[in-house]
Amino acid sequence: MSVDEVAWQKWHKYVTNVVDIEKKKVIWNHNGRGKETLDRFYHALGPDHCERIEAVASDGAKGYLLLKIHQHCGLLNPRLST
Repeated sequence: MSVDEVAWQKWHKYVTNVVDIEKKKVIWNHNGRGKETLDRFYHALGPDHCERIEAVASDGAKGYLLLKIHQHCGLLNPRLST
């Protein structure tokens, strides 16, 4: 999957998009950016779907992106644990 935070309306508002790279389809988006917004995605995803994540791509939010995936999915998906 890929996570991208996109600015709009002259850089004052953001939307976070999560894309299934294989299907080339936006699978989730929400107004806002940052840790709390990504928490919403993982809560909506749930533990069963968390196990299906094989890799995550991002364009700069690596620090909290990795933290969040480990918090929500790391114990459920050993491929994502370090």
